[in-house]
Amino acid sequence: MTVLSPNLPFMADETLLSWAARLAALHTGGRLIPFLNDLGIAYPAIIGGKLEEILLLCDATGQDPAPVLRNTMFNIDRRSFTLRGEAFAKKFIAMQSTRFCPACLATDSASNSSINAARYSRLSWALRPVRTCPIHHVPLMQQRAALTRSPGLRKVDIFGMTYPWLALRSKLTELELVRRVFRGHYLATMAGLFDDPVFGQPLESPQLSTPNKIANSEGVDPSRLRKLLIGKRIDFH
Repeated sequence: MTVLSPNLPFMADETLLSWAARLAALHTGGRLIPFLNDLGIAYPAIIGGKLEEILLLCDATGQDPAPVLRNTMFNIDRRSFTLRGEAFAKKFIAMQSTRFCPACLATDSASNSSINAARYSRLSWALRPVRTCPIHHVPLMQQRAALTRSPGLRKVDIFGMTYPWLALRSKLTELELVRRVFRGHYLATMAGLFDDPVFGQPLESPQLSTPNKIANSEGVDPSRLRKLLIGKRIDFH
């Protein structure tokens, strides 16, 4: 089999699905499933942790399978998985949402690779008991899959515990710029999920959604705002 080039190494703390998605972004600029289909690999097999399909993907990319298999969750039955020889219930996996540390993603984005190929999902983010980034010590954020308007949906379900942390510090002027970044991110990706304001401000018209635009509108140096966001370990790109 011809090995795909350039090589994209599997990260030591990465998930199998994350690596496969990055490979698709690097080699085709597209989505994961068509990329796997081109290689003759079934997407459900990757999700379920089928050994033969994982080895096929490693062979196609020249990747040592050992670190990949170490981080793979193998499906035992409908209610349980195994990871590194330890069996656990399916309920311990965050399957209905995408969880992430914005500071980790900001670090990934600083690399020379394209964002889609550089940013990767950490294995710890997929485990529901893990609620805080072990590196940056900030609450993990999450975005639920297939979000729809619902009276029971809370902002903390979308932004994680970072939302109440910022809301309770509403009197701190320096954090208002951070809150504006959150509002812009919400408007750009999740507008319409809530009728009430976000951080006490109504969203009746399009808001500024990038740190540079917000900094310019406030008369603040863009680099200073970014340093503030990094200092609070929050970043949006």
